[in-house]
Amino acid sequence: HPVKLGDCFSTLPAGATLSTNPPPSSSSPRYRILHKLGSGSFATVWLARDLLPPGRFVALKIVVAELYGGTREAHVLKIVAGHHDDDHDSGTMMDRGSRHVLSLLDSFQIEGPNGLHDVLVTDVVAPLSALARYPIYQKLRNSFIHQALMGVSYLHQHGIAHGGASYPFLASKDLHIENLGCTLPGLDDHTEENILGHFVAPACTVVLTVDPTHQTPSLPLYLVEPISMVDYIMKKAGPNVEIAPPLLKILDFGGAFQVDEPRALIRCTSAVHPPEVVFPKFALGITDPDWDMRGDIWSLACTVRHPNSLKHGGWPLFSGWGGAVVVLEQMARIVEHLPPAWAPIKFLRRQVHYSAESSNAEWTWRRDRWVEKCNNEQEVDHLIDLLRSMLVLDPAERPSALQLLKPHTWLDTDSPNHENALTQAAQG
Repeated sequence: HPVKLGDCFSTLPAGATLSTNPPPSSSSPRYRILHKLGSGSFATVWLARDLLPPGRFVALKIVVAELYGGTREAHVLKIVAGHHDDDHDSGTMMDRGSRHVLSLLDSFQIEGPNGLHDVLVTDVVAPLSALARYPIYQKLRNSFIHQALMGVSYLHQHGIAHGGASYPFLASKDLHIENLGCTLPGLDDHTEENILGHFVAPACTVVLTVDPTHQTPSLPLYLVEPISMVDYIMKKAGPNVEIAPPLLKILDFGGAFQVDEPRALIRCTSAVHPPEVVFPKFALGITDPDWDMRGDIWSLACTVRHPNSLKHGGWPLFSGWGGAVVVLEQMARIVEHLPPAWAPIKFLRRQVHYSAESSNAEWTWRRDRWVEKCNNEQEVDHLIDLLRSMLVLDPAERPSALQLLKPHTWLDTDSPNHENALTQAAQG
């Protein structure tokens, strides 16, 4: 949808459009576009101001018209929002987990030259990777892993898997680094003038077609470079100003599903697929293998795979070079034993000995390369222990997020027992 800075959008009832006659009473301007936050394959996200009191900053995600009514994100987030109301301020594990899932504040539709568009209104969050350039990231790295597990546990306990997208022309939206964001503490204490003044003039590129007859209203007048709100918050805070720690938020629920719903067909690289997808598909020839929320645990392990993986992409845990066969071999090397179904499959190279000893050697090799990136040797040992417990080939034996949280208390840096947990783990 072609958006201009300063545009105001209205909330419309379900099924209504701006051309409804008479216009719906709720069509008065509500959200004013201030700047672009980012864009992806099927949506653009804008920084906006809610014109209703208290006038908070929000993010507007405008989905492409081709997916109008076809994305599950609003549906899933509304289910999550209902649970938020039940669990909020309860002080329970559920309450803590709900804080790490993006909240849907509003949703509506807009009509433009390209058709109808779904619009999702959420809190303003920034890519977690954008925080990595600042010292606060190093302090919160383990806490972010803990918060991700808390968020996944919350979703799973309510029967929701983050999953992957099934759109034929889009990549999968597995639980990877781009699906993790962080809040911006104190954002609503700032003014529009301060924010827009900080970024000076927007970097715009005028859109002109080669053929003048193709200059249609379906094209934007100009393209806008996105801004980094993390940079703004951190630079305004300065090195000597204490700010509240940002919270991790799980984002992008376009491929999410409930446990009693059909699973989406994953279409991204096999390097981040759980083995229950890769193995049947490429070793047994099953084109659409069944999978469930336990795949989120494997995907999350691939995301937090080494000390800097939440900082930047880094090297993947499993390399996609060479295709699915190579990925399957890499999966087999990191586990202590293979499931019975894997043993007779021809793709495993006979010269490679898959055993507990080869698994330990593989993780020792990784430890030697990761240790310098961690705060101390205890931390890298804890990280490897966590990953080994998550990366279980048989999904029936893979622990849940809640089961992972209990023994790995060293991740919870807010816990009063955090230091004791580190000491006990080191001694044990």
